[in-house]
Amino acid sequence: MDEDVDLTALPAVFHDLIPLIERWAIGDDVGRDEAMQAASYDELHVLVATVKPRLGSINEWLDLSDSGEVAPYLGWLAEASVEAQMDLESRQSG
Repeated sequence: MDEDVDLTALPAVFHDLIPLIERWAIGDDVGRDEAMQAASYDELHVLVATVKPRLGSINEWLDLSDSGEVAPYLGWLAEASVEAQMDLESRQSG
């Protein structure tokens, strides 16, 4: 994550997600996949359980936002959550 990005510029409603953004907002697909593979089941479960119920509000804010600097990080967190859910399902069936 870029150290110069001020995630507190996100709306206050998303501030509780900042620790997850710092961990999971990886813009590079390969890097994000590597992080997923290295993560424990519990880490991925927390990611999904925390972010999935908020995907609607995240997407709504991203659609309406022109906060170019912080918006990608929230978007990458949403992507990570969706990918984590698929990874968890794969681990459970596998």
